[in-house]
Amino acid sequence: MELTHEYEEDHGVPFQQYDSLLTVRDFDSNPERQETTARRIFEYLSSLGRYDLILVRDLQELLASSGPQSKPQSK
Repeated sequence: MELTHEYEEDHGVPFQQYDSLLTVRDFDSNPERQETTARRIFEYLSSLGRYDLILVRDLQELLASSGPQSKPQSK
């Protein structure tokens, strides 16, 4: 996990809009298991509705994105 990074927009992915970076690596270098794990983490965090997220493969391909859910305003 990197709490800061210096990535800028690349391949149409606006990395500069995101503060942190989490890299998922499989101990056996299994790319399918690596992506499955990354997707599970992404889906869990997305379900919380609190974070702006993107899921990318090899910092080159945007796989999914998600943003905070709107909360009803109190009257």
